[in-house]
Amino acid sequence: MTYKRARKRSREQIKCEMLRACLTPNTPTNIMYAAGISYRPLKAFLNDLLDKGLIGLVEEKPRRGHRDGRIAGVYLTTDEGRRVLRQFEDLMEVLV
Repeated sequence: MTYKRARKRSREQIKCEMLRACLTPNTPTNIMYAAGISYRPLKAFLNDLLDKGLIGLVEEKPRRGHRDGRIAGVYLTTDEGRRVLRQFEDLMEVLV
């Protein structure tokens, strides 16, 4: 019996999936499921996308009893993030 080996996604592909998930306001849990990643990479990628101004925190949720560093709130792709997402999708269309 042979198994198909799943293709490993690049960090850029995962970030674009996160940007796509945030085209409508979304919580970290929903972004995590949409991108198919676990909590630890989600946290790192969200912080990176926030630092670059590609997503924004539109609503911060109270952090009841959470340790510092936990992410909570609702995120939305910015205009710059939409532009980057369109460019990435155009590039992937040409390459694939």
